[in-house]
Amino acid sequence: MQNNESLNSLLNQEPGRGVKTHPCLITAPSLCGEKDLSTADASHFLELGEMYYYGIGQEEDFSEAIKWFRKAAEAGDADAQIRLGEIYYVGASVLKSGEESVRWFRKAALQGEVQAEWMMGFVCHYGRGVRQDYAEAAVWYEKAALHGHPGAQCNLGTLYL
Repeated sequence: MQNNESLNSLLNQEPGRGVKTHPCLITAPSLCGEKDLSTADASHFLELGEMYYYGIGQEEDFSEAIKWFRKAAEAGDADAQIRLGEIYYVGASVLKSGEESVRWFRKAALQGEVQAEWMMGFVCHYGRGVRQDYAEAAVWYEKAALHGHPGAQCNLGTLYL
C-alpha cells in the first residue's frame, strides 16, 4: 500500500489531475461506500476505479475497478469509456468482447477523444468487434490524425497503399 504523499503525487501527474479529488479517495478508498461518495462526480468514480485497478490504497480488485469504471462511463466520462473499451478488447478480468469494446470506444470517440477515434479506426480496419470496413476506418483514422495521433496518421496512410 502506498502512503498518502505518494498517492497525491500519482494523482497530480497530469495537469489539473487530483485537484477535484474527493476526500474519501485520499484517505481510504477501500473504505468508501456509496453514501460517502454521494457528492462525487464521474471523474471521482474513474479515480476510484483506477485505485482498485492498480491497487492504490488497497489491494487490486478488478471486479470492483470495473464497477467504478462502468459507473463513470455511464455518466459520460470519456476516459472511463476508453478504459472499459480496452478492458473488454483484451478481456482483462472480463470475458473478451469485441462488440462491448466497440460500444465503449464509440461513445468516447463521439466525444472527440483522440485515442478512442484511433481505436475505432483500428477495429473497423481489422474487423475486431465490427465487420471490417475500410471506409469507416478511414473516417475514424482521419479524425484522430487531424488531432495529431501518429498511429492514426500511419494507419490512414496504409489504407491508401
